[in-house]
Amino acid sequence: MSNDMIYWVIIGAGFAATAVLALVVMAKTGRLSVAFAVSLLADAVIFIGGSLWWNGLYTGVQRMFGLFGFWIAFVNIEVIVFFALFIMKKRQG
Repeated sequence: MSNDMIYWVIIGAGFAATAVLALVVMAKTGRLSVAFAVSLLADAVIFIGGSLWWNGLYTGVQRMFGLFGFWIAFVNIEVIVFFALFIMKKRQG
């Protein structure tokens, strides 16, 4: 598997794992803050690991754009997860 494919697998796994984890925690606890904190922690662990891996592979512009892509994905995933949790909270209450 190429490094580029691994890059996208990490981003996809970050989205899937944090979304499922957050939704499960929200369904069990009903607390938005706890579910969001858990998803934020899981997403941070995945993307910090991915960023460290990418940083060790490349130099220059390719490294910069790869890291920038990881952090854009991190923010986008957390925004999407927050709104999903917010909608769940509204429907529960």
